[in-house]
Amino acid sequence: LWDGLSSRLKKSLVYDSQLCTDVMAFDMSMEISGMFVVVASVRPGASVDKVEQDITDQLAKLATDGPTEEELQRALTAWEYKFVSGLERIGGFGGKADRLNESNVFKGDPGYFQQEYDLFTQVSVDDIKDSTGQWIDTKNRLITRFIPEQQYSTSTTGVDRTEKPALGADSPFRVPDVQTQTLDNGLEVYVVERSELPKVSATLTVRAGGMYDPPDRTGAAHLMMMSIDKGTQTRSAIEIADELGDLGVGLQGMAYRESSAISFESLARNVDDAMDIFSDIVQNPLFPEDEIDREVKRNIDMIAQRKANPQSLTGRIGPMLTYGPDHVYGRPLHGDEASVEQITRLDIMQSHDLYWGPGQSALIMTGH
Repeated sequence: LWDGLSSRLKKSLVYDSQLCTDVMAFDMSMEISGMFVVVASVRPGASVDKVEQDITDQLAKLATDGPTEEELQRALTAWEYKFVSGLERIGGFGGKADRLNESNVFKGDPGYFQQEYDLFTQVSVDDIKDSTGQWIDTKNRLITRFIPEQQYSTSTTGVDRTEKPALGADSPFRVPDVQTQTLDNGLEVYVVERSELPKVSATLTVRAGGMYDPPDRTGAAHLMMMSIDKGTQTRSAIEIADELGDLGVGLQGMAYRESSAISFESLARNVDDAMDIFSDIVQNPLFPEDEIDREVKRNIDMIAQRKANPQSLTGRIGPMLTYGPDHVYGRPLHGDEASVEQITRLDIMQSHDLYWGPGQSALIMTGH
């Protein structure tokens, strides 16, 4: 329903109609009961009624027709990746201890999670359709609307600073064995082998961040990272989302002050195909005009939302007070409404051509 740009809810509400800046869905399965939750962030001025109706229609369609076989396989691959990734951790929502404990408590067998894994891989289109009809597409639901407040008040709660927090014990740090090589084109490559699980993580870091934005177009580096995966010379935004989704791969990108980074994680068996798409995205982004316009609107909406978030305001105002509002370190990384509206496709393309070269980049890979 929501995982990936081509998913039903995200494509309908965020990509096509642009009624929402974001939408997500998740399931909370518990021993006696459970919850299925859909959360949509409605754009300013958009109809909440239309958003709620669209969500209702999508759930009804899934209950009537079920998912396509392609959607099911994409979801299974994504689930398998998350399951395997969880086993990297000792605990914390899906780690080794959680799996063993859950299996032992509910089934009396710590190793039952292996059978659970097999059951998930056998889920069919009809299973999804029937479950949606029985549990989700019903009137047994609660709809809650959170409307932005118009007035704010400061907190008068004091903080007791008379007691200094105790320091914990130092944790030993073991430096991993890093293999390095510089390719003929100048790209620096760093590899750390980890054979515990069949997965690979890859990150491309580029010496190009918000400090390189023109003063009247702050937020350009951030906007580039929001739109870099929205089409290449040979793939559209939806095709990229579909191909990555088929591999169970999610793409993450972030612009920092002095650098930008884009990364993915993949099951080891899919890493070659994932790397092919990844390299196409970073080398041949098209930055289509309509995609830039869509991301500009989303960014402006998010800037407005951050103004109501104290933590976001602190992160925005702190650098201004430290370095000055006109210093490259003082300007807001995400820009402001006026600067973001000035950013054009040409600005982003020129910045990519100037800074995103192999001689200014490093590829970091870990895994097996």
